[in-house]
Amino acid sequence: MSAGLVDLFGSKLLSGVDEVNTSDALAGRQAVAIYFSAHWCPPCRGFTPKLAEWYSAGLKDKLEIVFVSSDKDESAFKDYFSAMPWKALPYRDRELKDKLSKKFKVQGIPTVVIVDGDGKVISFDGRSMISEDPTGENFTVKAPTFADASDDLPRLVVLLSGGGTSLQNILDKIDAGTLRARVALVVSSKDGVKGLQRAEAKNVPTKVVASANYRKDKKTDWASFSKEINSVVLAAKPDLVVLAGFMCFYEVPSELENKVINIHPALLPAFGGQGMYGEHVHKAVVKRGARIHGCTVHFVTNDYDAGPIILQRSCAIDPARESADDVQKKVFQEECLAMPEAIRLCIDGRLTVKDGIVHVAEAPVGSRTSVDVAATAKNVFAVLGVIAVVRLARSLMR
Repeated sequence: MSAGLVDLFGSKLLSGVDEVNTSDALAGRQAVAIYFSAHWCPPCRGFTPKLAEWYSAGLKDKLEIVFVSSDKDESAFKDYFSAMPWKALPYRDRELKDKLSKKFKVQGIPTVVIVDGDGKVISFDGRSMISEDPTGENFTVKAPTFADASDDLPRLVVLLSGGGTSLQNILDKIDAGTLRARVALVVSSKDGVKGLQRAEAKNVPTKVVASANYRKDKKTDWASFSKEINSVVLAAKPDLVVLAGFMCFYEVPSELENKVINIHPALLPAFGGQGMYGEHVHKAVVKRGARIHGCTVHFVTNDYDAGPIILQRSCAIDPARESADDVQKKVFQEECLAMPEAIRLCIDGRLTVKDGIVHVAEAPVGSRTSVDVAATAKNVFAVLGVIAVVRLARSLMR
């Protein structure tokens, strides 16, 4: 065992009620599953017995498991851990627990991250990896290189025109293991923008197709511009094209029908159309006095903001007290959730379009997507609750 695992877990682990040296507990292990869980979490209590059964039936011959507790007190931790046949991070090591959660960008529990003997990540989605192969027969015990990890991943091509905050959100989700995809190419309509720097920082290939080169006498030849964009995009063989702050009109070729998505910072069909982008949208929303705002992810057609809607997320705003900048920040938080979820739905093949309406097939129970859908539903119901409160208040004031 290398020093990498001791660096991860510290010098001591729990084995039953006894403390043991980490170096001894993990000696000879080529892989370790870090199990982030807690007794108060119902999905955790449902998954733990299955994991224990698989572990005892042979999984323990392939890897060791280290329980990292999110329990609220040591008593709950001890009660929960008493039924586990593997190792645990001592409950007192709360600072190390937080460090591990941050390192592996744990966003919810139960989460299983599998690392190799050097502490390098084999899988951020160890829960699925173990569930699909509970005996560990086909486990790899070597952290994949970037090339290995990305060869079989769905290929995304991202189009942008500016700072690339939406691109960064996608890259962050990929790094966190919550979005199984690869950004194969970033295309910008402007040179020198920060979005290109963000891509280059992740070694993502970039290309500039400057829209200014297609502008003459204050008029842009969008057809020729789109033709050049498409020659670049199609050469990258994308599974999905994502417009992430792309401030240009783009004519979608037949080869990419229902394979190009865009995020719009409003609840379409409201506040959409030509000229409605970025701060212009938020200023218009505040000026109109809207109380509910949000974002829309939709398929791109050859009409502004008119494609079939994939999903929407909403937030309550107060135009009497919030500026357009305030509102923009709120909506961007929703965009950070909406775009990755829409990408998952697309690359999982769960979307069909009939008569201009997007139909979403159900996700398998317990999958990450089903959890995200549940979170989206929670968001919708929260907004409906706000609407109900507003209506009640108005009725009482009459």
